[in-house]
Amino acid sequence: MAYFHPFEFAIDVLLSGCIDWGVGFMEPYPDPDNFPLEQPYNAPPWNYEGTESVAFLPNNNIVDWVLVELRVPPGDASTATEATRVARQAAFLLDEGHVVGLDGESNLTFEVDSSSNFHVVIWHRNHLGILSAEPLYGAPGGYMYLYQYDFISTADQAYGGPLAQKEVAPGIWGMIGADGDANGIIGIPDKEIWSLQAGEDGYQAGDYNLDGQIENKDKNDVWVQNIGENSQLPPEGDCGNQITDIDGNTYNTVQIGDQCWMKENLKTTT
Repeated sequence: MAYFHPFEFAIDVLLSGCIDWGVGFMEPYPDPDNFPLEQPYNAPPWNYEGTESVAFLPNNNIVDWVLVELRVPPGDASTATEATRVARQAAFLLDEGHVVGLDGESNLTFEVDSSSNFHVVIWHRNHLGILSAEPLYGAPGGYMYLYQYDFISTADQAYGGPLAQKEVAPGIWGMIGADGDANGIIGIPDKEIWSLQAGEDGYQAGDYNLDGQIENKDKNDVWVQNIGENSQLPPEGDCGNQITDIDGNTYNTVQIGDQCWMKENLKTTT
């Protein structure tokens, strides 16, 4: 029997684009005057209709908005496609990596079915999205159940392992930056976004290190380091399965952005 109840979710994640490489933590967003007070994920590809907003930033430790998504797959993480999504919520990310609610300090609360097997997806506006490799494990916490997940501690915490995140310090992992067009691939179009905004300041997609300015450091320190990386989130539909050509040869496929690609060269002679 489904039992819906508010449950807390304690989630930790880092954004490698704005990491302080000396200490393994992030820099807070430096320009509060240009920081949006409403969640920024109401546009494609997220199309999130949530109304999360604040009158002012609750503290000085906020790095950015993130979008947190819960999925309940029929099997392991490889089946946690977008079709299995059950809840979403925009939240703040603090400099030490904790995802918090609009008060700037509390764990997120979702009203969900306690019998579900939750996997969590973290979206950021210019970093590759990630999915928990394992379900979130719960434990009694105060007056409500507490689900916890830490993406930071090992590569295997994210589905796709070391392909899904970047090691920002020994044993510390973060989401991969420079996905300016948010299509799940870091490529030439992301450099073009940076080029169009270079020299400007403010809250923009091409600000890959999240310092409030679009400059050479965004390209050289983030985009150049990550070009060719792509999201490891499970593909939708049949992509990811094998296909067969006219001669009976089979090929593995992989989802890259919104396209399905063959992993191998064509073998047929017909």
